[in-house]
Amino acid sequence: MIPLLLLVMAAEPPPDTQLFDRARANMVQILARQPNYVCVETIDRSERAKPKARFETVDSLRLEVEFVDKHELYAWPGSKKFDETNILDLVPEGSSIGTGAFAGHAQILFHTNAAIVNGGYWVTEDGKRMARFLFTVPVSRSRYLLMKSRKVADVVGYSGDIWIEADTARVAKVALHAVDIPARLDIQSTQTVIKYGETKIGTGSFWLPAESIEEVTTSDARTDRNVTTFSGCRAFLGESMLRFDDPAEAASLPVTAEPAKAVDLPVGTTFQIEFGAEVDSRKIHVGDPVPAALASDIKHNGQILFAKGSAVEMRIVRVQRIGNWIGMEFALGDVTATGAVARLWALPIVMPEASSARNAPQIQRDDKRPGMGTLVVGGNHMVIRRGFEMPWTIVVPARRKVQ
Repeated sequence: MIPLLLLVMAAEPPPDTQLFDRARANMVQILARQPNYVCVETIDRSERAKPKARFETVDSLRLEVEFVDKHELYAWPGSKKFDETNILDLVPEGSSIGTGAFAGHAQILFHTNAAIVNGGYWVTEDGKRMARFLFTVPVSRSRYLLMKSRKVADVVGYSGDIWIEADTARVAKVALHAVDIPARLDIQSTQTVIKYGETKIGTGSFWLPAESIEEVTTSDARTDRNVTTFSGCRAFLGESMLRFDDPAEAASLPVTAEPAKAVDLPVGTTFQIEFGAEVDSRKIHVGDPVPAALASDIKHNGQILFAKGSAVEMRIVRVQRIGNWIGMEFALGDVTATGAVARLWALPIVMPEASSARNAPQIQRDDKRPGMGTLVVGGNHMVIRRGFEMPWTIVVPARRKVQ
């Protein structure tokens, strides 16, 4: 009788903390040697009413995010400078938005001792062998802020997982979720996944976030999902006139050898703005600049202050679907000509007779929001053709501060 041989394979030992320590040292070195930089951040937003429902597209938001001196700053694409603008000021009211995916979470997890790292185990993802470590950040060490509104917010603790490549000891992915969320926030759960990859900045290569997926589920089971991608990263050289968005999509402004003279436009001045490119609600991003120019001269007392064709700053700040209607809201900036510039604190002129045309965009305005105008049309899709003209009137002198 042939004896039965039992082959017992020894279980592979779990990854030890030395791998995590190597990954932390790598990330600290990466963070330390990265220049001040800025990337284009594109956020595709969707929502679902119930857990088993399909996610429906809300809109797509495009911002520029800068990481300088361990802080994330935000601006619209093509803005002339970054400042301490709150991201909530750049998104439509009622939107779910998060920060930290760009660099903030990495600073907390790898550059401080806030995270308590627990045991790990081996996994294979995307054909790579990785160690998956568990971690927690207690609320006493956390900077994770959850907000129901500007006045209702709390710092919460969180926990999650960190994936580390076995051969390179680089962080490949981080997943985290909030714990012990206060009831007053009306948030049932959160989930954020950040994926890392190699990015070129100038002549160097850096290990940066490539994509993040954030989901927030409210107490009534509604879930908001934001899928964020980072692209076009460049070194940030301080306040300058450099443009960091896609040059092909940015509205170009004239460059003058001398500083432009600021011009006050009298209240009641009327003018037409012409769209310089087609705007398709299925293709645009909230935050995108829209090529635009004056379709008529801006005159005062018979004098031409800004001639027809002068460049106008305009961008999309909101896309909203209500019932069988879709609306796109636009914000005006400056009108610029050789040697002169003026801020367009104007409101669109509502023309009821134009709304009777089939599929013609209707003009709407909010008298309390100078510099903003909305076009609406029936259906779930809007296309504004190149050459479309929109009438406006100045309601506030250019230099007066709007409260």
